[in-house]
Amino acid sequence: MIFDTSSDANLIPALKKGDREAFEAIYAHFWKPLYIHVYKRLDDTYLAEEMVQEVFVQLWENRQKVEIERSLSAYLYGSVKNKILLHFRNLYRHSAHHAEIKYQAIKSDQQLERSVVQGDLLDKIEQLIQCLPNKSRRVFELSRVDFLSNKEIADRMGITDKTVEYHINYSLQYLRNHCPDYLLASLFFYTMTGAQA
Repeated sequence: MIFDTSSDANLIPALKKGDREAFEAIYAHFWKPLYIHVYKRLDDTYLAEEMVQEVFVQLWENRQKVEIERSLSAYLYGSVKNKILLHFRNLYRHSAHHAEIKYQAIKSDQQLERSVVQGDLLDKIEQLIQCLPNKSRRVFELSRVDFLSNKEIADRMGITDKTVEYHINYSLQYLRNHCPDYLLASLFFYTMTGAQA
């Protein structure tokens, strides 16, 4: 059976039933963009390949109980994001010296400075996000968690691109104002186009 990878309608149910062709279609469609996405943030070929491979192995092994709430794309990108976060947290915690971590997060073609990530900083940022106004929080999560572009967010929420941009900028400013160390945590929050590289 030939699966349409542009739609989750058939892929996810088939995957849950153990259809290997469905899994292979998912693998063929997502492996390369996921690898590029991880490599750009780690600058390590072996580690990027290993992380992406682990995501697919776990997807197959847990296929019957995996919960894909939004989309297959968001689930896979979210999975590699979690592995990247865990990698940097472990790097920080187990290093004899404070590791300078190079983590690319491009915004307006600018690169964040290398930073040392404190273990509880990400949790603080996530708590602040929950304090945002509902619409701003939803826009911010669609951008940073679901990796949607401004246009995709605008279409989904029935608002203009400018409104999306306003809510994202508002959210970023709110985080900076309430967390002096936000720049350190910024490397955990992908840019509006980072996940689609």
